[in-house]
Amino acid sequence: MLLIPTPLFQKTLDFIKANASRIEQAQGYLFFKEPDRCKRSEPYFDTNYARNAFCRYVRLAGLDSVYAESDEPGGKPGRRLHRLTTHSLRHYAITSFAKHTNGNVFLTSKFARHGNPSNTMTYINTNKQELYQQIDGAFGLSQVANLKARIERKP
Repeated sequence: MLLIPTPLFQKTLDFIKANASRIEQAQGYLFFKEPDRCKRSEPYFDTNYARNAFCRYVRLAGLDSVYAESDEPGGKPGRRLHRLTTHSLRHYAITSFAKHTNGNVFLTSKFARHGNPSNTMTYINTNKQELYQQIDGAFGLSQVANLKARIERKP
């Protein structure tokens, strides 16, 4: 479960109360553009609005960190890969949910809205120490040594 801090939850409720009629006019969308500021007829934000706002605030907070560049086909310049993105928040939420359900991949895949639990596995981040603790608890000593050796060889 991902908990919302109480002050943020209260501010959200206050926003909904103060803007109830505008939210209704926006067909139930909580986050919407003012009609006079919107180039499109729909009152809600486009798909990149939250991502762009998030990136702006990450830069303002001094948390923007690039860890690599992507390999682009055809000799195109690579794009910078940022450590903190809206998608990294998705990874965090899915990993956190998996930990709170004792690694139940089926429930976690439902939480993530994945049709295939194997897709969910790519989102769950586990460091080697946590992985070793889980292996130690699940297998016998001879199996543990073999599994740890295979993990060390894996890129």
